[in-house]
Amino acid sequence: MRVEGIAVTGLFDQFDHELIFPEGERVTIMIAPNGFGKTMILRMINSIFNQPVRTLARMPFREFRLSLDDGSCLVAQ
Repeated sequence: MRVEGIAVTGLFDQFDHELIFPEGERVTIMIAPNGFGKTMILRMINSIFNQPVRTLARMPFREFRLSLDDGSCLVAQ
């Protein structure tokens, strides 16, 4: 199972981001100015796989969507 993409809406009540991880690519680079949520997105990904659910619940976002290559999708609001 592979993560195909991530979408975050309402990050800091301000930003909407979508990241696509193309099949066959080993590296994806996030580029944005300071304060746009790059580190927060990485923390959100880490919290899904490695932290208790309450960690994600404390983060400032409206919706977090993680899409997998088998067609399934995890949505947190």
